[in-house]
Amino acid sequence: MTRPKKTPEQIEAMRARILDTAYTLLLETGLKGLSSRAIAERMDVAHMTLFTYFANQQAILQALADREMAKVQSQQEIIEKRAAAEDIVTVMRDALLFFPRFEKKNPNLYHVAWVIIIEGPESTGYSLPRIQMNIQHLARLIQIGIERGKFVARDPLLAASTVISLINTPLIFWHSGRIASAELRDRLVQEMLEAAMGYLTKTPPRS
Repeated sequence: MTRPKKTPEQIEAMRARILDTAYTLLLETGLKGLSSRAIAERMDVAHMTLFTYFANQQAILQALADREMAKVQSQQEIIEKRAAAEDIVTVMRDALLFFPRFEKKNPNLYHVAWVIIIEGPESTGYSLPRIQMNIQHLARLIQIGIERGKFVARDPLLAASTVISLINTPLIFWHSGRIASAELRDRLVQEMLEAAMGYLTKTPPRS
C-alpha cells in the first residue's frame, strides 16, 4: 500500500521544523555540531528523511541562512525610514555598523550566511539575491545622500558594493581564520568604516 502524498502545507511545515531544529543546534553547539545527522537525531527521524525535503546539507544551510537573513530586511526598512528625517551621514554609518553588530550578536549565523554559503561550492543559488538585497538597501541610502549633497555623486549601486565589501572584509577574514585576534578584527572594522564613509563623502583626487 502506497503512502498518501504529503500536502504542500505538510511539506512546508516539515521544512520549517527542520530549519527550527538546525537553528537551535547552531545556537547550542555552534557550527561544529550542526550536521544533517545531528538535526535528524534531535528530531528523532531517520537521517535520509531530511533529504526528502532538502537536496543535501548545504541546501539546509542555505535555507536556514535565507530564512534568518530575511528578517534583516525589516530592520533595514527601519533604517531607511530614519533616512527620511535624520542626518543621512549618521544613518549611513549606522547602516554599515549593522553588519559588525549582527556578527557580534549572531556569530554562528553570520558564519553560515557570509562565509559558508558565500564561499561554498554551491553558493550561487543563495548568495546573489541576499547580497543584492543588502547592496540595494545601501544604494537607496547613498542616493538620498547624493540628492542632499552629503555624498559624492557616484553610481549608487557601485558605491554600495564598495562600502559593503569594505565593512564585511574584516569579518569574513576573521571567520575564515585569516585574522589572528578579535581585537585586530575590531580595529580593522573601525578603519574600514572610516574608509567607507570617507569614500562616500569626499571627492576623490583627480588622476
